Order: sequence, then C-alpha cells, then structure tokens
Amino acid sequence: METLRDSVIQCINVNSKGDTKFLHELDHIAQRVGDSVYSILLNVLTQLDFNDREAKNLWLEILDHRQRMVVTMNRPVNLATAVCDYMVEIKKSMHSPKVVEMKIFEEASQASQSDFLTGLYNRAYFDKAFNIEIARAQRMKKDCSLVFFDLDDFKKVNDSFGHPAGDLVLKSVAELIFREKRLTDIAVRYGGEEIVLLLPDTSKASAMNLATRIRKKVERSQLVHQGRLIKQTMSGGVASFPLDTDVPEELIECADRALYRAKHKGKNKICLFSSDMRKSIRMDFDEPVEVRQLGVKVLSPPNLAQSKDLSLSGILFECVTLLEVGTPIQIQIPLASKENPLIVLGRVTRVAPKGPSYEVGVSFLDMVHRERKEISSYFSHLLKSQSLLN
Repeated sequence: METLRDSVIQCINVNSKGDTKFLHELDHIAQRVGDSVYSILLNVLTQLDFNDREAKNLWLEILDHRQRMVVTMNRPVNLATAVCDYMVEIKKSMHSPKVVEMKIFEEASQASQSDFLTGLYNRAYFDKAFNIEIARAQRMKKDCSLVFFDLDDFKKVNDSFGHPAGDLVLKSVAELIFREKRLTDIAVRYGGEEIVLLLPDTSKASAMNLATRIRKKVERSQLVHQGRLIKQTMSGGVASFPLDTDVPEELIECADRALYRAKHKGKNKICLFSSDMRKSIRMDFDEPVEVRQLGVKVLSPPNLAQSKDLSLSGILFECVTLLEVGTPIQIQIPLASKENPLIVLGRVTRVAPKGPSYEVGVSFLDMVHRERKEISSYFSHLLKSQSLLN
C-alpha cells in the first residue's frame, strides 16, 4: 500500500547518490499531488511538522542555502548536509540531530503507527494526524472531511465462516479503500471493523462521492474462503469541518452520528451529517429518572418518573405529578450508572394525561458539550450492541 510518504522515501532512496535526479523527480511528484509533498519531505528528513506553504518556502530556502554552502566551501554539498546545516544553524529547529539510516528508521516508525492486520494506520497515528490536518484546515481556511465506515453484520461473518475469514474481509476492504483514496488521504483502522478516512482539503460533497464509490465496490466484491463465497456490505457517515462543526473534537462525533443513521436506515448506505440529526435521533429509554421542579420559592423534593425515550434534544417520561407546560426542571438520567447519573436542565413542552399519571415531554436547555457527548456515547454503545445482535 503505497502512500505519498512512501513515494517520497522511494524517491530519496533511488536517487540517494544523485541530487539533480532527485530534485527532478520531486518536482514531478509536486506537479502530480501539489505542495503537500514538501511538508512530507521535510517530515521524512527532519521529523518536524510544517504546513504545506511553510514547508515549500523552507525547501526553497534550503536549496538557496545549499548553493551558498557550495560557494563558501568550494566543493559539492549534498542535500542531506544542507538540510541539517540549515535546520541547526539557520532555522534553529534542531539542536542535537542524530544520524540514522532512513530505511531502518522508517521501518520502525511504520511498525509503531500501522495496524498489523490491514496495513492501514492505527488509532494512535490517527489522533496525531487528525490534529495536524484540522490545524492545517484552520490556517489555510480549507475543508477537511471525515468518513466513518463500519462493516455491516461483521459478527455474522466471524460466527459463520470463522475469524480467519473475518480477517480476510477486513484486509480486502482495507486494500480496496487504499486503492480508491488519494495519496494525501489518511486511511485508519479505527477499531474492530471500523475504518476512518480523513480527507484533507476535501468538500463534503466530494467525500460523499468517494464514500459512495467505496461502498458500491465493497458490495460488488466477492471473496472466497475455503470454497465458500462471502458477501460483505458496509455503511458510512460523512461529516466536514468547518461546515458541520467548527469544534475539532465534534467532527468524529458528527461522522459517527451519520454512520448510525445509515445503520438505522437499513445498512449498506452512506449518510451525510445534518445539523438536525442529533435532535432527530430518538431511542427507547426505559429507566427511572428523578425530576425536580425549579423556579419555586421552596425547593421541591425530587419526583420519581419512568422515562420512555431519549434524544439529544429532550426526554419523554411518565410521572404521577402534574407539571405545567413551561415548567423548568432538573432531571437525573442514569446512563452509564445509577450511582453517577447525568444531570441536565429542561423545560416541559408537552403534558398529556395517561391513566392515573401524565406523559411529559421535555426539551433540554443549554446542554454543554460534555452532556451532549455523554448521551451520544450512550447512543453509539446501544446502536453497536443492537448491530451485533442483528
């Protein structure tokens, strides 16, 4: 699986004794993929991170510095020497550089950041790359999109064909995704049967087109394991920064929410995240909740109610106490545990008699990111559990 980084390293290795040929090949790669080649080149040579524009300017300065060294020293100076001298003496970005054979270093580095089964990047690498690409998108005022894939009914593959067959499916899908993506895109095995595509400088529409193309190719693919045909499908969710959220940490959550909308719609689908998606997803939630009325002179004791369903925008419950529409309330919701419930504020929006009790609809008020994330995590866990049972 060749990445842009692999292409740069190969270019360096093949032309290790000829800087002129290397520079010509580097220009050829830059014409094909753009200025991102320079940030990768400098990272390979120095292990320092620069944005594309800064890296290109630095590379041009290094080439000028090399020419000055040739004149001053009155002898040829190779690029590796010029890079080291410039970074230590001029840029002062390096202080104690260590000489190591590039092949050995890259093999060790690759092993630490790759998933051993699929060859895709691992979660640890993604966390670092995600922060870098989002920061780049903010600086350059560019889009950065994310696709969250999940193999449909993957547990059934393992149960019906065995875990070696499951591994074969994962590797096959990973290879297909790798072939379809651009060199600058980052493919990651996020965990289990989840694969994430991080797409720098990519609009939401373009990300949707790529995700749909991949989904269709996975659906059409035919794998044979020990003479038995395995058919596999995949669902996905697409979200884009800063279109869907300008909070980096929420981009993954947005794509994850879109993914589970795709699962709810019957699987083998790709869904786009929309701003009302969190509010529209409502899950059955049959748990006792404590409700306390606010805005009264004397603090009321909590009322025990029985919840019926839950969303990121509100909750529906039954209680024996009549609460007027518009009443502000505090609700304790046992999501992760009864000992540490989620406490949120809400306002009664609907009351309907139901036998001896009342059915009460509540809209949440001013939820902070932590509270939204806790409910989102609960939804994700519940939906994954349902998916495994189907």
